[in-house]
Amino acid sequence: MASNGITYQIFMDTNGLPERLEAMSMGLDSYINSWLHNASYFIKEEMSSRAPEGVGGVNGQGLKHNIGIDIDPALRTAMIKPNNSIAYADAVETGSRPHRPPAVQTVPWRSGAR
Repeated sequence: MASNGITYQIFMDTNGLPERLEAMSMGLDSYINSWLHNASYFIKEEMSSRAPEGVGGVNGQGLKHNIGIDIDPALRTAMIKPNNSIAYADAVETGSRPHRPPAVQTVPWRSGAR
């Protein structure tokens, strides 16, 4: 590059650059995986706080205490959902079908019910 008759030459030493980039990416991987774990456990706790209590499940634990996390650090993904130990877990999580009340009354109304 020439400016006012002065020539500048810029040299960059790239010796060891691949190793430096590899070291930087390892640090970044560690940070991303840490963030993924923290976010996954936060979401699990939020799901647990919203899940119904005392509904079936293993030893009466229900959905609230049977939410699991499956983290794949290589793909940087996390699956947070009810464990397969509860037969109805996926249907509750993803929805199985529309839920509608029966078309006709199935139980007589009690008088004075509050």
